[in-house]
Amino acid sequence: MLPRGLRNHNPLNIKIGNDWKGEVDNNTDGVFEQFTEDKFGYRAAFIILRKYIKKYGRNTIRKIVDSWSPDGRYLQDAYMNAVSQYTGLSVDTPISFEDKTIMVAIVRGMAKVENGMEVNEIPVCDGYEMATHY
Repeated sequence: MLPRGLRNHNPLNIKIGNDWKGEVDNNTDGVFEQFTEDKFGYRAAFIILRKYIKKYGRNTIRKIVDSWSPDGRYLQDAYMNAVSQYTGLSVDTPISFEDKTIMVAIVRGMAKVENGMEVNEIPVCDGYEMATHY
């Protein structure tokens, strides 16, 4: 069975709370958003990350994970180190939302942490492109 985030087409496990393009009509999860396709889950994630970076200055893996996963220092450290290792970037390297290659790598790394498995790059790239036109 696929992990919850992948079953929900919400690979970064975004909690219910906003109206998103591509949401299912009747959410059966109760905690996390459910989307009709992965690309919509990635789109939502990129929109949130763009806001983190541009509005709040959370422009490093450390700052992103501190906000994304506020469940305790040990879990955050493991999360950010896994994303750092996945991307090859230091946790404190400044990033730009406009750098598609880096953003796709970060989101793929986050999805791997959230779901315990590698995710396909194509819907991640589709989600990025959709988010840049939002």
